Amino acid sequence: MAEQKTERECAMEAERLGNKLKGAMNSGKSQLVKILKDISDALSRVGQGEDGGEINDLPRKLITATLLKHKEKEVRLYAALCLSDVLRIFAPEDPYQDDLVLKGVYVAFLDALAHLKDPSKSTFECAHALLQNIAAIGLCVPMLDLECEGADALVPQLFETLFDALNPSNAGLVEEDVTKVLAIMIEEDESTSPEVLHAVLERLIQPMRGENSAAHSLACNLVRKSENNLQLAVQHFLTDALNTRGAGDHPLSKRYADVLEAVAVVDSTSLVTVWPVIMDELQNDDEEARLRAVRLFGRILSAPGSAVARDFGNYLQQFLKRFNDKCTAVRVEMCRWGASFLLCGNNSDPSVAREVVESFDQRLLDFNQEVRCASVSAICDLAESFPRLIEPELLKAVGDRMVDKKNSVRQLVMKRLSAAYRVYVARFADTETPPAEALRFDWIPSLLLKGCYQLDIKYHVVEPILADLFPAKVSLERRSTYWLQALCSMDEVSSRAFTHMLGAKLKVQRDMREYLSVRQKTKASQQSQGAEEAAEEVDAETLARQFTKVGSNFPDPKKAAGHMEKIHAMKDGNIFRGLSALIKPETSAAECERITDDILKRIGSKNSAYEWAKLLLVKLSQQPFGREHVCRVLEMAVAAVDDKGKLSSVTAALQHLVQLATSAPHVFGLVAKDLTSLVHHGNENVVEVACRITASAPSCLDGTSTLQGAIIDRLKVLCVEGTGAQAKQAARTLVWLACHGKDGHGHIKEVLEVISEAARDDELLDSNLPGVLATVSVVGQRMPALFMQHVDDIETFIVKDLMSRPLPQSPKSSRVSSLAQMQSSGLKALAIGCTRSQDKSQAATRSAYTKRVVEVLRSILLADANDMERFGSAADAAHLRVAAGKAFLVLVRSTPSFVQPDLFVSTALLVKESPAEMIGKFEHGIIKHGLPQAFAAPLALCAVGHDSITRKTAADALSSIFANLRRRSVEFRERYASSMDAATLNRTALTHSAEYTLPYLVFLLAHHPDLPSKEMGAANNGVAYRPFQQMVSFLVGTLTAGSKQCLPAALKMMRALKGTVDSTNVDLSHGIYVMSDIALLVLNKLAAQKGWDTGQFPGQISWPKAFFTLQERRAKGDPIDEGGAPRVGDYSHLPVGFELKAAAAPKQADGQRSKTAPRRSRKKDPKTPLRKNVAAPSRRLPSRAARRAAFVDTDGEEDYDEDEDAIMEVDGDDDGANLATFGLRREPALELPAPSGWKGEEEDEEEEDDEEEEEEFEDESDDEPSEDENEALANEGDEALDSPVMGKRKSGAPLAVRTNTPPPRSRSARTAAKVTSPLADKRRTTAASSYDPENLDGATIGRVSKQRRR
Repeated sequence: MAEQKTERECAMEAERLGNKLKGAMNSGKSQLVKILKDISDALSRVGQGEDGGEINDLPRKLITATLLKHKEKEVRLYAALCLSDVLRIFAPEDPYQDDLVLKGVYVAFLDALAHLKDPSKSTFECAHALLQNIAAIGLCVPMLDLECEGADALVPQLFETLFDALNPSNAGLVEEDVTKVLAIMIEEDESTSPEVLHAVLERLIQPMRGENSAAHSLACNLVRKSENNLQLAVQHFLTDALNTRGAGDHPLSKRYADVLEAVAVVDSTSLVTVWPVIMDELQNDDEEARLRAVRLFGRILSAPGSAVARDFGNYLQQFLKRFNDKCTAVRVEMCRWGASFLLCGNNSDPSVAREVVESFDQRLLDFNQEVRCASVSAICDLAESFPRLIEPELLKAVGDRMVDKKNSVRQLVMKRLSAAYRVYVARFADTETPPAEALRFDWIPSLLLKGCYQLDIKYHVVEPILADLFPAKVSLERRSTYWLQALCSMDEVSSRAFTHMLGAKLKVQRDMREYLSVRQKTKASQQSQGAEEAAEEVDAETLARQFTKVGSNFPDPKKAAGHMEKIHAMKDGNIFRGLSALIKPETSAAECERITDDILKRIGSKNSAYEWAKLLLVKLSQQPFGREHVCRVLEMAVAAVDDKGKLSSVTAALQHLVQLATSAPHVFGLVAKDLTSLVHHGNENVVEVACRITASAPSCLDGTSTLQGAIIDRLKVLCVEGTGAQAKQAARTLVWLACHGKDGHGHIKEVLEVISEAARDDELLDSNLPGVLATVSVVGQRMPALFMQHVDDIETFIVKDLMSRPLPQSPKSSRVSSLAQMQSSGLKALAIGCTRSQDKSQAATRSAYTKRVVEVLRSILLADANDMERFGSAADAAHLRVAAGKAFLVLVRSTPSFVQPDLFVSTALLVKESPAEMIGKFEHGIIKHGLPQAFAAPLALCAVGHDSITRKTAADALSSIFANLRRRSVEFRERYASSMDAATLNRTALTHSAEYTLPYLVFLLAHHPDLPSKEMGAANNGVAYRPFQQMVSFLVGTLTAGSKQCLPAALKMMRALKGTVDSTNVDLSHGIYVMSDIALLVLNKLAAQKGWDTGQFPGQISWPKAFFTLQERRAKGDPIDEGGAPRVGDYSHLPVGFELKAAAAPKQADGQRSKTAPRRSRKKDPKTPLRKNVAAPSRRLPSRAARRAAFVDTDGEEDYDEDEDAIMEVDGDDDGANLATFGLRREPALELPAPSGWKGEEEDEEEEDDEEEEEEFEDESDDEPSEDENEALANEGDEALDSPVMGKRKSGAPLAVRTNTPPPRSRSARTAAKVTSPLADKRRTTAASSYDPENLDGATIGRVSKQRRR
């Protein structure tokens, strides 16, 4: 091994080789490169400053232009490397005194360093060695001191060269040295030049950031390491850019936001002087400036990897106050930022997350719809990605926006909540749902169903959402499980909406089935007979009707009919075959999806009917509630029915099946196996629900299978031995099979024969009476002919056995005995048996039977005090009287001629004993079953002696009844207009009108037991008649509220009553005359106040003979003075001095009067200002309390009705604060019909069928909601200074320390505030009209003033 040379020898060797350079210049590339390599190798072994004295001529020979600008890159590379060693060896002395020479050396360095890019090339090793030499002792630092021409460009070129040379392929080899070289250059420079700053910052942002990740990493390291020069330059650059809004001279000034975000992510502490500038902008009076600052700082906080929130918590707290900024755009931007901030994961402080989420909650009630939308989106974004951050109450608060006044908010809530639920379902598609997550999301389907009540949503929007609620990967079993979980949280309103939606789906399926049938017939006719002109016209008309019927199921029926016609015109028969298959109940979910895709593909997305066809297919498909779903739910219910821990789930499943059976009975095929186990179960409730399912979908038992036979046998037993509810549903099933089934004619007949034989032989057990009576009632209503065949045995048992049993003698007992309950059921069965039948041969038998039943009811309703002793306790007596009255109403439905005056009065007076029950019976009987309008009169008795709730219920019932009677009167006129002359039509139609209720009210009051005698009534200016006048006023007020056209007919009837006498007792005719005069006085005064016309009614008056008898002359009243002429005409029988007086509303529990009470007059105090001084508008958002107390204007209410105010009273103290929820519409609570068999009440179920329930639902759901009266301004204290309308900023407050709103209150604080507010219970259950306080005009302020004065 050769002996290693010393450094001196190496230096001498390098000098010797340098002498050969000149000769090698002309010898070729290889020789020159070899010499330079040897020189470089020799110099590399010489240490710094060791033997530089032995190197004399080499530095001069290396800087020749021939070497530094040689055409071969290898020559230039090794020459640069040799020069770097020379500079290293001579350091700290400089072998080159001329700046131009040194500049040439550095230019050579830059040229050589560019070869660092590709490590695989041979030039990389040489360039890397050069880089190491430069990095070792900072060889490029003298570059900063050069003063020659072009020297200033060397440093920026060095940065650009090294940034460009560094890349992911060589970063592991050269990044450390490159970082060291550039960091030294930054530290040694007095100030960072704009070019160097540009080179660094440009690599921090796009697009260069994405193009070269290694260069981006280098720039980040430089920012972190250069704590002085570079960071100071960055701070100056950003400060200038912020102040000039990006209009500075620097090329990156316009992108200062990107630079700020990038630097903040790299090292947020390096911007310590920049943050105060942004904070000042957040407090700027200019809204645009605040908005820019919010967007900028929010972007920085939510940037991936940003630590600003952690490092500068005080600035974050100032930023969070912008949630309450007055500017709408700022609040919207804060909501958007909040979601992105919590989603990016930059926050490590739970308290900050809670504060942000609470701000979302507050913004849900913002008075601007854009802010509310932004808050809804933010909360739902978090619910999808980080549900643990969102409490169930907050997500439900989002659901409350379903009643928002703005359509955009309502639509967004449905869209976002359904998306959140879809993500939740997908997250637990294969695992059990955690209870916390179920509590958070399972209520959403229930809320979506409530969209059916929104006029702009309805089920047309809800159906597609529900159809797409579950991702494709979720199995059918899991879908059914999720639906059951949702049903557990479904309230009655959602349940009714669900039933209505299923009913609407059934209707469109039926209409489509009819259309397909007509189309098939038309096609067959054209093929067999040819295209005859007459046939084409008939077919065209028929098809047009079918198009119209199908189109009636869509929001725009006319447009939908046009789309249906376009589909019909298509020649592809596969479309119609697919439609036919889609509406079949046995079509599976997978087949439905395949058929839907195929039909849409054939129609084509470019077809104008494409979008409508998508909605049509959703409506036609039974999914997601098809036969597979029904079978799965039944299986789950059967499997868990004995598990007490799953009782709620089983109950929900069974109730869901009842809904499906009621609305979609055709999907209950192949369920006999599971139903068998349910009807034979030991739990009475389970058996009852199973019977409800069979009664709602009896077609599932129409067959001859063994399982179906077993169920029918069990139902026959339950008709006799089951509970009343079980027997009722079982009997309904057997009756349907007898009327519509193939082999079920003998089942119900056999049951009734058994009952009849047992009753005849006195073998009926008391325990079987509930079931027996329920079965008899069902048969009497639905198969009256069969009932009449056994009427003797049934009547004998009920009248002579059951009703003759002595009741328990317990005078002090307040509970109804079981025997009294059985007797009331017997009365009901007797009355239902009077139902008319198509069999005319039984008419005489039925008539005689009806008369006997009437006598039985009369014996109870007209029983005197002595007879009442046989009824036992007062509770039993009252129960039987009410039962007899209800039975009489049932009887009158089918036989109106039996409305006898004494029974009418006795039944009407029951409203005093049981107002809530009888009001409902009267209303339901008149509206749903055509009960005579005479039974609307008893509701007026509720005007006196009852609380405000009862009065309100009676008034609402009267309004509904009168509206229904008016529709019936119009229909009567249209039906008989062509068959009757005008006089007869007017006279007959009047008996069907709403105003015809007045004569019955007069008769009822004349027979009222509290009516004073003639002498007592005339005393004291007729004060004794005051309660009866209030009853008349109550009915007249409701009657005229719906139509003022009723006045002429009502006045003529009241005057005509003076020409009649009481048909039952002539001595009571005086009461009729007095009541008719009171009614005349009420009607005339009302007409005078309102300015209504009281012209003559053209028609004649006809009276019910059982109530009124005509006489030749009009009745005369007593003279005013003794010996004077008798009074005739209007008011002839009124006591002298009688005046009308409004009824005072009864006080409620809180000591306040109801809103219907007359408002007390209040004297004006001249010292009290009518209006509060209005301050100049403020830029600050009002506090939550101030916003709640703000006046809420009602849309469309241009004029103020002084008469309306005269009967209105403001709840609460005048100085109290009225609570208003911004963005909510105040709507009355939805009153919708319950599904058949839903509540388990036995009174009305046999009186309603599915079609009536569907019609009732449609009528009520289509009514437009009415808005409540305007609420008064409140909170007249200092809080009002924060209002955007009435408040103003305190002068002199420093801008930097001001906040735009008071601190937001927590949910618990707000809840406490709600409890103390007089209107707190209305916040969630009623919707309020809202207004935009930024657009408050003079008219609104005027209404405010009027309301405050009132």
